Amino acid sequence: MRAMGVGDRYPADVPGLGVGGAASPAEPVRRALAALAESAAVQARAGAAVAAAVDTMSAIAARHGHRLRGRGAVQDAAARSVAAGQSVSRVFTAGGVRRVRQLVAHVGREAGLVERLLPGFVLAVQELLTNAVRHGGGWGRIRLYRDGDVLVCVVTDHGPGFAGDLKRFGGLPPVDSEGGRGLLLARQIADSFHIGTGPAGATITVTMNLPPGTEV
Repeated sequence: MRAMGVGDRYPADVPGLGVGGAASPAEPVRRALAALAESAAVQARAGAAVAAAVDTMSAIAARHGHRLRGRGAVQDAAARSVAAGQSVSRVFTAGGVRRVRQLVAHVGREAGLVERLLPGFVLAVQELLTNAVRHGGGWGRIRLYRDGDVLVCVVTDHGPGFAGDLKRFGGLPPVDSEGGRGLLLARQIADSFHIGTGPAGATITVTMNLPPGTEV
């Protein structure tokens, strides 16, 4: 086989070699462009994933922001609303009675109920909450607001309501009665006690007078 001379050229069909034996840049450039395209695609997918996560968290915060902020912040916000003359409303079930009771205690304390009055008010409201869950369809709604120097609590349920003379409810029940003592306790503790009833359920309102000097 003859050795290649100075004037000889590499065959044109040798892979990776161009004219005159120079390496062809086409393949490395193609690979680099493909890598860049893949990197851009990965970045685009990552950006879409981040955007989707942000949208999801925004939706969660919008619906459940009061839970994400923490219970203390929610109670403080409720107390400020009542102090500003606004009402605070919560829907509750059996599992939420304890949480609502804590809210009532916080709002009452911030409204000015002294320690001598606060436990009684909270106990009266708790009896209404329990009564609503037990006899009023398993759930209810509580509304707290301030009317001058009076703290008002309204508990509404969606049960059958009360039948007959409403004056007998909240009084001393018969000895053999299985219920009714919770309403009696609430009536005895609260400064005022009122029952309303109708086809949509029952509404019980209790109030507690705030000490002098706690006006809004």
